[in-house]
Amino acid sequence: MKRFGRVVAGLAGWMLAVCGGILFLGTAAALRRGSPHFGPDVFASAFFLAVAAAGVLVIRLAWPGQLARLAHRAAAAVTSLAAFSNPLVHGAAIYLVAVPLLAVTGEAAILVAAFCALVYAVVSPVLVSRGRRVWLNAPVSVVVGIVLIAALPATTDALAHRRFGDDWMVMLGPVMLYPVVLVAALALRLVRPPRRTPEGV
Repeated sequence: MKRFGRVVAGLAGWMLAVCGGILFLGTAAALRRGSPHFGPDVFASAFFLAVAAAGVLVIRLAWPGQLARLAHRAAAAVTSLAAFSNPLVHGAAIYLVAVPLLAVTGEAAILVAAFCALVYAVVSPVLVSRGRRVWLNAPVSVVVGIVLIAALPATTDALAHRRFGDDWMVMLGPVMLYPVVLVAALALRLVRPPRRTPEGV
């Protein structure tokens, strides 16, 4: 039970750190553009930075040494062939590439977000279907896809300091395409299983 509590606390810490960091970047970007609400935005920036710092502190307390080992584990995961079939890597890589693009593309950021979601919708199911742990990674890919679909609009709105509103209907394309590609890739996996490799990919 104690271990479960530490896991939950660590995950909560990661959510605070990531969400606080994203919202801090959004309010900081608004300040750089000369926000008409300077005072509230300064307060919001400080608040979100404090939330992110609190998240990091929670991670350090719940998972001692986790942050210190994170860079090494991330490098090992990315350089491993098994990473190519890991939907967590797919989602993280697409999001990390998307954030700086969303920050500099202005009104076109909504198209960048939709394109990134489209890349995930096509690439992740295909790579998952060719991996070894396909029946574990497939549901994980669905969850990661849902998180990514929610995170991209929220990040875009935060960085652009505006709400695109109904324009986000453009995300329906990737949302509807993803299950089609996933089902087709899994069906192809059943018909033509991939050859085993020494790396187990």
